[in-house]
Amino acid sequence: MASNNSNGTQMFGGYGVSRPDFQIGVTLYTLISFASIVGNGLVFAAFSKSSKIRNSRTNYLIVSLSCADVLAGSVAIPLYTYLMAIDFKGYNDSPAYFVYQFTDVFSITASVWHLAFISLERYFAIVWPVVHHISNSTTYFIAIAVLWIVSVLSGGLSLELYKYKMKYIIYNSASLFGLPLVVIVSCYLFILKTTIQRSYVTSRRNFERELKVSFTVFILIALFIICWCPFYVIGIISAGTDCDCISMPMVIYFKALHFATTCVNPIVYAARIPDFRTAFKKMLPKQIISVIFCLLHKRSRDSPPNSRGRASSTLSSTLQSAVDGSKRRATLLENKGAVDQLPVRLGTRDSPMASSVTSNKCVTFLSESPSSVSGVQLSKV
Repeated sequence: MASNNSNGTQMFGGYGVSRPDFQIGVTLYTLISFASIVGNGLVFAAFSKSSKIRNSRTNYLIVSLSCADVLAGSVAIPLYTYLMAIDFKGYNDSPAYFVYQFTDVFSITASVWHLAFISLERYFAIVWPVVHHISNSTTYFIAIAVLWIVSVLSGGLSLELYKYKMKYIIYNSASLFGLPLVVIVSCYLFILKTTIQRSYVTSRRNFERELKVSFTVFILIALFIICWCPFYVIGIISAGTDCDCISMPMVIYFKALHFATTCVNPIVYAARIPDFRTAFKKMLPKQIISVIFCLLHKRSRDSPPNSRGRASSTLSSTLQSAVDGSKRRATLLENKGAVDQLPVRLGTRDSPMASSVTSNKCVTFLSESPSSVSGVQLSKV
């Protein structure tokens, strides 16, 4: 829906944004939705094809987190884009709004509480390794089921509380941001304390591996907080104060940053977890690998003069090494011919010395010391 404001600027949707902001917002949401579906789809495929990935219980939590991200990327983001394009002014009774509101809160709750539980799992892996080791897969499956049930209840409750704006903001901020953040920060403070205490002890391979996984989870959580904070801050300011400093373009861009958390996780997995990185490489089409190679080749051709000079120097060194290798091979053949001419026959049988002289090891020795050919002395047995 398009309209004109008093200044003659064409506005779109109930948000009342200008055409450029609307187009940029739609483009961002479309790209984020596509990246979320493709990236998390790769996570599912890697998990199903790689037994090594399935052997890690932490990866079950990661795949469950990817399910929440796919739900947001395939349903919540497209519906938000649609509602932004029509007359959307907050709470209404349209089916599209109810589906969006439920899916948005449902997927967000699942994502943030999955991250909180993964932090708790990392806490036990580092601080209480024995307890973590003896826990079985059933514990993880029960925890995942509880997380999804809580997420469904949270999504349904949000439909009722959204009528009461301030109550909804308080509930949303506490359950979807405040409490999980307390759990995450507490777990990582204990992990940091344990790491400092154990740094003076002989390092163990298992401890270092668990610490590396914990650092990967910390990166995910840091990105999550960075992407979420701006949108929640402007939401609290808008609902709790009369400040008119929050513009609708700001809401659109911060919401895009908010949605971006659904597609950054697979990138972190590929960069930090070797098993996922190897699986992604095997699944990527060869055409994509060829395009990457062509781009890198083009970049090397378009490199600055200094880079070309270094490349030429490297090429010259390589050619010189090849020439030296050819000379060594020629010397090897020459020495082998000289050895073949030596009087090594004794009576009617070949001397054992002859077979040893003409062996590869001896020829190699002679090739390394050409002058030694004239000094070879064969005595009669």
